[in-house]
Amino acid sequence: MIMLVVVLILGLGGWGYYQLRLSLPLLEGETVLAGLNAPVVVERDQQGVPTISASHQIDSMMALGFLHGQERFFQMDLSRRVPAGRLSELVGKRAFEVDKKHRIHRFQALVATTYASLPKNQQEILQAYARGVNQGLEQLHQRPFEYLLLQQQPAPWQPADSLLVMMAMLCDLQDFDGRRELAYHRLHEQVGPELFHFLIR
Repeated sequence: MIMLVVVLILGLGGWGYYQLRLSLPLLEGETVLAGLNAPVVVERDQQGVPTISASHQIDSMMALGFLHGQERFFQMDLSRRVPAGRLSELVGKRAFEVDKKHRIHRFQALVATTYASLPKNQQEILQAYARGVNQGLEQLHQRPFEYLLLQQQPAPWQPADSLLVMMAMLCDLQDFDGRRELAYHRLHEQVGPELFHFLIR
């Protein structure tokens, strides 16, 4: 019986390690990206930090997206889901309260409107990046291991999702519920403009 348990544990561990290996990014060799105008070279230093050399901005954005899709897709997915109020779709009801806090701002509708109003060349940059991300994800031999643990499938990256990530950064870098602004407003009412500007400088 003990031997059977040991064999099962080793078997599951070996399977998990194999699946993890399949989800690792391509770090050397050549690959084909559909939509490139010219070849792109990605070089890595001793720490593995990549440098992209490309003849066209669109190509460099596709290559950047490819690297991100291969190496950071799960983190990117979290960064677009949080401001959209869609985290619970991925991790379940434990994220309901987080989603409720973000949905009141309607960030997903805002970025859709913002993306539609962008100049064509900026839309093309975001589209190229998204194509690169999705091709990077598709060329993994296995979905990122986080999705295996959650028993979920990753959804393709959309051009406007990059704007959602900016919204996530906005939420991270400032007071989310506006308490600071409300406190400033009350202080301004109490002490007047001159003393207020002196105090907050």
